[in-house]
Amino acid sequence: MSKKKISRIIVIVIAIGLAVIWWIPMVWALIVSLKPLNSVVTDISTWFAPPFTLDNFRYVFTSEQADIFRWLLNSLLVSSVVTFGGAVLSMSAAYAFSKFEFPGKKIWFWVVMAGMMIPIHSLMIPMYLLFRQMGLLNTYASLILPGLGSSFGVILLKQFMDGLPTALFEAARIDGANSFRILRSIIFPLMKPAIASLMIFTFLQQWNDFVWPFIAITQEKIMTVPVGIVFFRGQSDMSMAYSMAATVVAVLPVLIVFFIFQKQIVKGVAFSGIKE
Repeated sequence: MSKKKISRIIVIVIAIGLAVIWWIPMVWALIVSLKPLNSVVTDISTWFAPPFTLDNFRYVFTSEQADIFRWLLNSLLVSSVVTFGGAVLSMSAAYAFSKFEFPGKKIWFWVVMAGMMIPIHSLMIPMYLLFRQMGLLNTYASLILPGLGSSFGVILLKQFMDGLPTALFEAARIDGANSFRILRSIIFPLMKPAIASLMIFTFLQQWNDFVWPFIAITQEKIMTVPVGIVFFRGQSDMSMAYSMAATVVAVLPVLIVFFIFQKQIVKGVAFSGIKE
C-alpha cells in the first residue's frame, strides 16, 4: 500500500473519530429527551432500549414556565435581521475598501481587522454600560445592533471582491452606472456564493449566541432560545429529560440549516482562506 493511500486512510479515520465525538453529546441529549422521567441513561447499553415517549416535548411546548414558541420567534427575528442587515453593511464596507481610494484607507482597514483580534467578552462591560445609558437594555435593539458590524464579514467579502476585474467596474461607470447600481447589479450577482456563506455563518452564530443576550435581557418575553432554556431550567428542580427536550428543540433549527446549506458552508470556509 502506497504512502498516499495510508495517509488518506489516516485522515479519514481521524475525520470519522472527530464526527463521532461531536455527535455523541447530541445523540445522548436526544435519547434523554425521548426517555420517560427518571429513566437510567448513564448506561450506554440502555440508550436504544424502549420505552420511548414524546411526553417531555409535550411538556416543553405546553408548560407555563416555558414560552418556547416566543423564544423561537425572538431568535428567528434577531438572527434574520442581523443576518440580512449585517450582509448589506459588510458588502457595502467591503466595496469601499476594495474599489475606492480615500484618506486613511489602510488605517481604517487595520481597525476593522483589529475587531477580529479583540475578544468579544472583553467588550461586554462597555457594551452593557453604553446600552444602559441609551436605555436600550431589554429591547430587540440591544440584541440586533451589536451583531450588525462584522469584521469577519468585511474581510471575507473584500477578499472575494479584490478578485473581481477592475475593468468591469470601469465599463459600468462609463455606461453611467452609479456606485449603488454597480453594487446591486454587478457585484451582488457575482458574489452570491460568498454572501450566502457569510449569511449562513452569521445566522448560526447569532442563533447560538448566549453570553450577550443573557447579560442584556432580563424580560422573559424578549429572551432568545439559549437564554430562555437557562431561564426554564432555573424555574424549578425539573427533570433532566425536560431540559434535554428543550435543548433539542433549540438545536433542531440550526441542524436543519446546516444540513440544507452544508455545501455553502464548505465554500465559505474555502473563500475565507483562498486569497490574501
